[in-house]
Amino acid sequence: LRATANNVDLIGVPGVILHADGIKVEVNGATAPSTGGATTTAPPAPVINFKAAGSSFGGNGFNFEIGGGESVTLAMETRLIRAQAELVSIGLDFDADTTAEITLQSEIFFEQALRPNGSQIIKIALIDMSMTLGDTSDPIFEIDNLDGFFIINPQGLAAKIQWDPDGLSIVSNGVTVGIDGMLELAINTSGQAIDETFLDADDNEIQIVMGAGKYLRLAGAIDLVVTSTDSSVPTFTMSGNFAFEQISLPDPNPNDNIVPKAIKIGASDVTVTVLGVSLTDGQGGFVFTPNGIAGNLRVTVAAGDPGVALLGGDILLEINTTGGAVNQSLSVGNTNIAIKFTAQEGRVVRFAILNATVSIPPFFELSGDFTIQSEGDLTLYGARNVEIFLGSIPEGEALRDENNVLNPDAIGLLVTNATVGVVKWATTAGTPSRYAVYAYGEASFVGLDGLTISGAITVRLNSSGQAIDRTIVLPSDPLATAPIGQNGEDDDADGLIDEPGEQAAVRVKFNSGAKLEEFSAGFNEAGEIDPNTAVTISAAGVFTVGGAVTFTRMPTGRVNVDMPQASVKIAIPGDDGLQEVFGLTGAARFHFGGPEGFQLEDIRVSGY
Repeated sequence: LRATANNVDLIGVPGVILHADGIKVEVNGATAPSTGGATTTAPPAPVINFKAAGSSFGGNGFNFEIGGGESVTLAMETRLIRAQAELVSIGLDFDADTTAEITLQSEIFFEQALRPNGSQIIKIALIDMSMTLGDTSDPIFEIDNLDGFFIINPQGLAAKIQWDPDGLSIVSNGVTVGIDGMLELAINTSGQAIDETFLDADDNEIQIVMGAGKYLRLAGAIDLVVTSTDSSVPTFTMSGNFAFEQISLPDPNPNDNIVPKAIKIGASDVTVTVLGVSLTDGQGGFVFTPNGIAGNLRVTVAAGDPGVALLGGDILLEINTTGGAVNQSLSVGNTNIAIKFTAQEGRVVRFAILNATVSIPPFFELSGDFTIQSEGDLTLYGARNVEIFLGSIPEGEALRDENNVLNPDAIGLLVTNATVGVVKWATTAGTPSRYAVYAYGEASFVGLDGLTISGAITVRLNSSGQAIDRTIVLPSDPLATAPIGQNGEDDDADGLIDEPGEQAAVRVKFNSGAKLEEFSAGFNEAGEIDPNTAVTISAAGVFTVGGAVTFTRMPTGRVNVDMPQASVKIAIPGDDGLQEVFGLTGAARFHFGGPEGFQLEDIRVSGY
């Protein structure tokens, strides 16, 4: 059977308006059972293949005249039932004024067929579907450009629903919400890969391909703009790729009829702008399992008002509350987001701001990489590549130029190459805090004509009661142009550049559990006296003091002072510049405070 109808209308049913255009129906059957003969696995009973090679119908199907110069061609090849309509419109007219309050419209495709193995498959498509609230000529709300494809087989259901908002605009109380992009919902309960063909009203083929597995997945790209007629209300914009997926996990107890499931949520290429805050390059993914949450997130933040205050950086979050290994991935747009944690990591939360910048022109500048992490009963704080400036910069100028050269007109205190590592133990109320701290930085006064004050400063504190050697690893940025270990830098301060296994890290190390409070100046990060980090105080080169010193506070309150290297130089101006007239180098050790008061332990002169 092949039949067509140009127009179909439903009449005489109050409150319902039904109209259909371009209806086509095709049936190709047989009198044998649909199971295919004597057994359920046998091929289906023969049906007429109107396009079989060598048949009496020819290769183009069976064509016959129906009068009026019209003809019908039967070109079916397999057992099937198929119905199509160019347009089906259903309206609900609640007040009987012949104008529908709710209208649904769609192009429809239906097909029931048998596979060569005798199994039945049903395919349904709703193409270019729309829903309108109110008069279609002046709707209150309208959603269109919806396509839905459904496949039903003995193993289950597979469906793909697509929506192209195509500039959808919603207006309410002076606020306009504009939506554009593409969303796709995929459902597969069959567990099988899907590759099926549908036909539109013009018999064009539409191929639907879906991966194997049982899942529910929502994905797409969205552009969202919210504006207001009130000029005091800021515009909000957001765009990006998003994905939501529910999957079945391996079942550890198959006999309990409860299949464990997980939900995965991801985003990529996310951009948000509101109230002077810009979020760009956002991406991340999270998996929610019966045992907990695991995932990661990164986004670049820029906020503030130029000339007043500026804030920026790359924010990273890594979390695993499952306590076990996690190895999942999620495809979002063109980005594959990996969610991986080892069982050895346990429960962990890591938060970091890389390439952070805080600026309050012209007085304050801060930059660096910072992290806060939670692992068991430990809280870890880390910072590296930190630079702090307190002072003044000419209006409209930056502290450093595009080549990272310091502004020669900057005046103030500059701390560079600063590193901080803190390990803090959880303690009960009323008990002393337990912590281990390592901090290092190179400080100098800049822009003070004739006066030079510079040197490296190190702080080491340990009240934990135990020896410790802990490396605080900063999360890696998945969008970094030069990954850690390939960026030509010593990221873990071990004196090596891009060595195998290098990580961006801060090391907190104490060889003894004895309580320690130590402050030193003039030593590099390796604890060595370095001319580049030694303390230097110079007044136009006429009077110069330099060297290194360590202050260590003992449990008794005594402060031990060790000056392993110190120098004093005096020079006077001459015809050929400054001429040194006095110099003295040496070392000293003494202590003060505590029951003994001041005691000179040792003083040595090594040169003059």
